[in-house]
Amino acid sequence: MNDIDATAIDRLAMRLGAIATELGLADLGESITRDTVRRVEHNVVRVLVLGEIKQGKSSLINALLGRDVLPMGVTPTTGATVVVRSGASEGMWSVADDDSITALDRDTFVARAKGTKPGEDASTERLELQVEPGVLPAGLELLDTPGINDIANWRATISRGELPSADALVLVLDATQLLNRAELAFLRDALAAVGGLRDSGARLLLAINRIDLVAEEDRPLLRKYLARELQALAGAIDPR
Repeated sequence: MNDIDATAIDRLAMRLGAIATELGLADLGESITRDTVRRVEHNVVRVLVLGEIKQGKSSLINALLGRDVLPMGVTPTTGATVVVRSGASEGMWSVADDDSITALDRDTFVARAKGTKPGEDASTERLELQVEPGVLPAGLELLDTPGINDIANWRATISRGELPSADALVLVLDATQLLNRAELAFLRDALAAVGGLRDSGARLLLAINRIDLVAEEDRPLLRKYLARELQALAGAIDPR
């Protein structure tokens, strides 16, 4: 994108943000301005990894990074969103609702990423993990999100604007119970929040976990089922 295009988009975003604020939608105005800065000025692509609790979201991110940076094998009641990005050196932080930042050691970061215990308040903080160069491409952010059946934390995630700001969604599914009713309902709302699957919306990728438990001759049926359900949700989908 050239400087003229970037400047024009930046001005438009600032105007839209001001209009939203004038209409009493301050959060929306801030979100428009913030996302424009991230996408246009910093050229950052945001990928949200979604799925129900214990579907393997953290395991998938660890596999993509080639190392265990996120805790796995835990059944949290609630959990914080974790933003993984590249930087000069490794570091871990907690970002509160007022955007105040607190540096964390490894043990504290892992404990907070695992979530709270039953009866405790849901987490409203966002955790950030910076990995050293070469682990993750510069300009790419991976977000490990609370389980979509963790209602309290998903409300916090949506209110912070992390879902609507996504450039791509990766939905982690269990091959033995593919796209259950709760996942379909969530996906419908998520696609609406990111502008659908058209050119102006986000990209959707499906990661199928536990596929080894499905007989090889039955796997084409899963692909057809996914294509049919996605077509019903978002129009024509190429099931390649």
